[in-house]
Amino acid sequence: MKNEASLSKFLIETEKAAQEIVGFEYEHEDEDSVDEKPYNPDDIRITQKFFSVSDVCRWMSSNPPTITIKPEFQRNFVWSERKKSLLIESLMLRIPVPSFYLYEDSDEHKSVIDGLQRLSTIHDYVSGEFVLCNLQYLGDSCNGKKFSELDQKYRTRIEDTQLNINILDANSPEQVKFDVFTRINTGGVPLNRQEIRNALANTSTMKLMKRMATSESFLLATHGVVKDVRMDAQELCIRFIAFFNAYDPREKILMKNKTISNMLDTCIQHLNTCNQQTLDEYFTSFEASMRKAAAALGKMAFIKPTERIIINKPLFTSWAVTLAYSDYSISCLEENQNKLMNKYKELLFSDSEYFNSISTSTGTKKNIDIQFASVLRVLEVLEND
Repeated sequence: MKNEASLSKFLIETEKAAQEIVGFEYEHEDEDSVDEKPYNPDDIRITQKFFSVSDVCRWMSSNPPTITIKPEFQRNFVWSERKKSLLIESLMLRIPVPSFYLYEDSDEHKSVIDGLQRLSTIHDYVSGEFVLCNLQYLGDSCNGKKFSELDQKYRTRIEDTQLNINILDANSPEQVKFDVFTRINTGGVPLNRQEIRNALANTSTMKLMKRMATSESFLLATHGVVKDVRMDAQELCIRFIAFFNAYDPREKILMKNKTISNMLDTCIQHLNTCNQQTLDEYFTSFEASMRKAAAALGKMAFIKPTERIIINKPLFTSWAVTLAYSDYSISCLEENQNKLMNKYKELLFSDSEYFNSISTSTGTKKNIDIQFASVLRVLEVLEND
């Protein structure tokens, strides 16, 4: 039991450190128990097929391509030349590589979900994009060579390699895409939930997420501390849209009946069905909200009153959505910034219920209601002028 407790503490500290590196305060996101069975497991359709490297590369090079490696999804991790070379050496040595997972849409177009770095490396090498280096076994004969410069036997081995490809059928329920790929992605660095959402987003949705995460208003409001190495900034933006859609501005409460993770999954599904005008409207609301947050709280936007500038997700969500629906002008918020900041600090220091709601079990319906109600309490100082 002692060892289990020590391991649990170590894992929490590790996750805390990882979150802080990308600019977030570690969040204890315990949520209400929700008995969700959004689909019949018998509806899951995954087929296993074997295709040669030659076939897959031809699909990727065709116009239009039959299979796409989404450039918007590429992680900000770049494989070293040696790591890429060792993968190619495995093919030349006839060493099997791990399975690939693809999603096939209703038009039979395929997108890579798991195995993206490996597949792009194979395609790039066959296309002559890089030379081999630091090989473990074949260095004497193959180091420094492009694909076209290899001996014929090695080119043939690469082209004839059979890749084990698992394809998730488009007829599977929407939610199953997220659940299946959460379970099966086991590549070098497993995909996190937002990377999976990004992989299953269409091009318009991905462009919106990137546009939001790189906008000047977002960078200003979040003090430029949120990194997007593994789509962390984009997850924050999707949170805004998910909570924006779930908020009832008349009752001033959040209509939440799902876990936050499933809210974000559903949000991606929704965005995939939106036309460009609707996506633009979301961006406009988001930008206005970010500008208002910067005007209202300045250097304290979305953070607890500490010396560290690190974003708290519950504060971000509650403030961003509430301000998005407010009628306060930028000039009004700027003129009253000191009052707002003082009231904000006062609540966080004196109201333990509010502080706890943004610190532990942050995803429960009760604590989310407290988070949003507390923002309204701070904004009351504007009504008393």
